[in-house]
Amino acid sequence: MKKHLLLFVGLFAVSLILFSQKSIGQGFENFDNANLTTSYTNGSFEGNNNITWTYVHARDEGDFPIDGKGIMLRRADEPSSLSATITGGIGNFAVDTRKAFTGNSQRKLELVINGAVIQQFEPAFGTGPDDTVIPFVVNDIDIPGTFDLILRLYGADGNQQIVLDNISWTAFDGEVTQVSKPVFSPNGGTFYNPVDVNITTTTADATIFYSTTGEADSWVEYTQPLSLSETTTLFAYATAEGLDDSDVAEATFTFLEIPEVATLAELRDKPADETIYKYTGNAVIVAMDDYRNRKFIQDETAAILIFDEPGNITTSYELYDVITNVVGKINIFRDMVRFMPEENTAPSVENTPIDPESMMISEITQDHQARYIVLNNVVFTGLESGAVFANGANYTITDGTNEFVIRTDFFNVDYIGEPVPVQPINITGVVLTYYETLQLIPRFAADIEIYTSVQPVLQPFLNIYPNPATNQFTIATDNNIQTVAIFDITGKKVYSIAATGNKVKIQTQLPSGIYVVQIQTDKGVEMRKLQITK
Repeated sequence: MKKHLLLFVGLFAVSLILFSQKSIGQGFENFDNANLTTSYTNGSFEGNNNITWTYVHARDEGDFPIDGKGIMLRRADEPSSLSATITGGIGNFAVDTRKAFTGNSQRKLELVINGAVIQQFEPAFGTGPDDTVIPFVVNDIDIPGTFDLILRLYGADGNQQIVLDNISWTAFDGEVTQVSKPVFSPNGGTFYNPVDVNITTTTADATIFYSTTGEADSWVEYTQPLSLSETTTLFAYATAEGLDDSDVAEATFTFLEIPEVATLAELRDKPADETIYKYTGNAVIVAMDDYRNRKFIQDETAAILIFDEPGNITTSYELYDVITNVVGKINIFRDMVRFMPEENTAPSVENTPIDPESMMISEITQDHQARYIVLNNVVFTGLESGAVFANGANYTITDGTNEFVIRTDFFNVDYIGEPVPVQPINITGVVLTYYETLQLIPRFAADIEIYTSVQPVLQPFLNIYPNPATNQFTIATDNNIQTVAIFDITGKKVYSIAATGNKVKIQTQLPSGIYVVQIQTDKGVEMRKLQITK
């Protein structure tokens, strides 16, 4: 016989069963004793009824309280969690949840008891700021004795901050007379690729049966995950010796037919009209970060930015992994074409490092969005003395004729805080656009290397003399000189002139110091170091 132990009776008992925000039963935690701070950290505190709660990658409620103090979980890849070992069994459970911050990633919280996922919860918060409190309620868990409880985030890497408060549960010490209802994982939904479905029950030694019709003679024993590829409703129940059969669980898995595209060039040309497409080609991940779970992917025809703010792709990938069968919608934001995935993707079966495409600044167009490229023999210009790379900043490079924006859009990578080089460089990255402004984003420090000419400095085809110089020097080359520009050690252009012929005499009043001379000829651009002494 089941018996749920309540600490209060009457209206309080009714409130508990309905799990109002203030319900109090066998257990209730309101975080009044919590020791969390504004920083994400690991730790523990002694809560109500001397229960020790342990948290991982969590902080206090900040500016998003539900009912006073609470706990904020942040990321699934840590994973952010709250756990405790509790006596007295568990019948029903509830916790209040609230969205923290304004990011629109889908919050995904799961309740785990004794290592088994009991139920997953995806609250329907609004976009942007939302102070709605949505309870996560699970009834009829019915596990007696001491149990381990975990509340943890699941899903994609990246931020999905959620605040928890007012955890409550009823005790369960009664005789178990019925097998726990099976749980499907995933628990139904809309899908675009085949999916494997697991069915579990928390009752030990139970046997699970499933059916696609629910009719009496259609039940089959469940022994391994079920692979579904077409719209199906699954039914499941479980049996165990000495117990009543469980209630029947039901979940519908809907598969939609969607148009397929084989190349990224074709995908980029699709309209941003909410149509769902499936990219079936093989693309290499050439850059990625945790911000909105971005992945820059490229095939032989084009490249595109996967922008996964909800965290629908939960599979872990490495740089240069090959990704395929990506399902999503085209979206255009500030002129940047983005592919917004609708579901998870399969693990990569191949890792294929590729070389960046070598380009001139003048060649880059909006068609090169998300492409992995390298610009050779360029210099930073307009720098302040002692400039260092900062997060989210724009810098300008030049090849002597054209300028281009370098943006530090991958935050806290290894070159942040390092000096901006004043020498000619080769710089690699992926192309982003901000409205009409094209930008190149280096991924890490190795993408920025000092340029080294393949020719010795004083070969006959290009010579600067005298060097060191005072107020004048001559540039001689076998090619036709078009422009000459001089940069100081901060990257600032201090002199420029248009020229013709294969010999140019330069007269300047530059102060003593080290300079970089950039010579544009009809055969390309060369850089040379020049010393001025007075």
